[in-house]
Amino acid sequence: MKKSVIDYYIHHHSSSIFDSIVSGLENVGYLCEYGCPSKVKKKYSGRDFKQYNNKPHIDRMKPKTMDLIVGFGQKIRTLYKSQRCPILTTMKGAFFPLTWFCDFGLWKDSVIYNRISGLLDEINDDGIIWATDYSRSMSSQNISKRTQTGNLNIKGDFVFLPIQRMDDESIKRYFNESYPYFIKEVAKFCSRNSLKLIIKMHPEINRKVKKGNWRDIQQREIRKILKSVRKICPTEVVDGSVHWLCKNCVFMANVNAGTAVDAMMNSCVVSHCGESIFSNSGAVVHDLDIQKGLNKCLNMSNADKKILYRRQRACLYFLYNRYLLLSRDEHLSSWSNRDKVINIMKWAGYAA
Repeated sequence: MKKSVIDYYIHHHSSSIFDSIVSGLENVGYLCEYGCPSKVKKKYSGRDFKQYNNKPHIDRMKPKTMDLIVGFGQKIRTLYKSQRCPILTTMKGAFFPLTWFCDFGLWKDSVIYNRISGLLDEINDDGIIWATDYSRSMSSQNISKRTQTGNLNIKGDFVFLPIQRMDDESIKRYFNESYPYFIKEVAKFCSRNSLKLIIKMHPEINRKVKKGNWRDIQQREIRKILKSVRKICPTEVVDGSVHWLCKNCVFMANVNAGTAVDAMMNSCVVSHCGESIFSNSGAVVHDLDIQKGLNKCLNMSNADKKILYRRQRACLYFLYNRYLLLSRDEHLSSWSNRDKVINIMKWAGYAA
């Protein structure tokens, strides 16, 4: 059997996710050992942390002899990027509430980046019906990945721009331009087409913070950008329901943020000028040229929108039922977490 070491920190966050990963790896021929990449220095009363700190350090487990490392968060890739073995990364907080990523890479580096179009082709009408019901449920209850506020009252046609964190890996590694440049390009487009620009701040940025920390730095940077953008086109910063904004906008302007999934739930056309798992999905209007992508969204025919909306439903079904791991399955996923881990390993070519 092949050997793998799993970061026991995953168990602290979700024992069910941890057990599913172990079971899935054992199914495809891996012997699982448990370790930790670093000790938790802060004193916690929780039993899990005591168990975690008692696990051997991964460095002492001869990682070069391992066939697979399974870690929690992006940090694991930085710690062990010099190792020759593949690294399966898990992360909390995927596109839906209580969901996890489990992949060998994110955005363009995901195992499904080049194969997602074919995977979505496999989704039948029953999957489309499931996604329609799921979207209706999430929207009617105003549920998204993060807590949402109420509806808004915005008059006139507008482009919806949900702000991403400018220091996020998705921007730094998977977008050819700077984020301030993107915002200004969207504003210029709105000005030329007599559209308002409605901005919703990222919740990690839009909170009271201590002076000098990273949120404060980004807030000050955003304020500078907004000052210049308001000179280009009518601009408003709002804090309302992402579902309402998606339903009522002309389209969403997006680099590669997870809010594209909120657009899919609400049959909202969304531009996409960065790289992500959605680039080749057909569920977004993907074009690395910002202005070309925005124009495609504005001028999309009803026939093309109908095709796009079906593709969005297929994408929603695939994400929930065949890709993301679920801390709690409230909508009866067709695949178990174990099944999803097994298929991730097969898609990546690492199944024994």
